[in-house]
Amino acid sequence: MNKKSEDTMAVGIDIDRDAEAAHEWMLLEKIARTREEREGQGNIYNPPHYTSGRQIEPIDVIEDWGMNYHISTAIKYLSRAGRKSDEIQDLKKASWYISRRISMLEFEESK
Repeated sequence: MNKKSEDTMAVGIDIDRDAEAAHEWMLLEKIARTREEREGQGNIYNPPHYTSGRQIEPIDVIEDWGMNYHISTAIKYLSRAGRKSDEIQDLKKASWYISRRISMLEFEESK
């Protein structure tokens, strides 16, 4: 067994056989480290409308998936809808960003 396999087996993942599980494990490790760094920072880094009762924050999904600005902002509003203030307002904001992205894509296709 090579060194890489020994290291990954120590945490219960064989990267050579299961790259998807390894990626998930690395993401969860990153999230745990990031949350530890954010502890005690209050609403600046851990706003309850994004974190309360959740294992994964929207920002972690957005970064991991490499979303563009419009889609990531829509995800942000969808994830907090009904948790911060007016649910309808958050849903309308998400819809606005999605519509804007669609308009941009349609414009690009029409060229």
